[in-house]
Amino acid sequence: MASGPEGGFQIVAKPKRFFVVGRIFKAVWFEPATTDMLKRQAGPESWSNTCQEFYGEKPVARFRWFVVVRRRLNHSLCFAITTFMGPGSKPNPGRPVDYVVMYPASVEPAKPYEEEGITRDPIAVIMEDEKHFIAPIARLDCGRIYTVEDNLRTLKIGRVHPASLPLLDKYYIESMSVS
Repeated sequence: MASGPEGGFQIVAKPKRFFVVGRIFKAVWFEPATTDMLKRQAGPESWSNTCQEFYGEKPVARFRWFVVVRRRLNHSLCFAITTFMGPGSKPNPGRPVDYVVMYPASVEPAKPYEEEGITRDPIAVIMEDEKHFIAPIARLDCGRIYTVEDNLRTLKIGRVHPASLPLLDKYYIESMSVS
């Protein structure tokens, strides 16, 4: 990776070797703010209050974790990793079939909360940065594909365990065929 800014975020020098299927990385990600996002109190990684409006819309910036599911010429197709906030909270948006429990390969996977309705098999993860860990409430969101350009500053987090790569591929194929 090429040298980068504070915090270890760098532009990848050899993207074809880094952005392989199963790679987990972190990036600063901007997206349009939904009404419920703006009502919530901004966390330490969300700067919607300091971002200027653009044609009446406010962007939200946050650190987002991604998992590469397909490699393309100058970009990768990725699923995002999100978290479930626990019992009593509103379940993840979307359909329960779109979410998968993620867990460290060295432990047994945590069971999803009943209200989540998750039925897919969990995916094991190998962490490669000792400063980060995968929480028991981590969920892979297979309901939406993100396009991540090669020249984005990223931070390497880890990778999907080789035994779970067939599941990741299966979930990608299912996400592309389900309407």
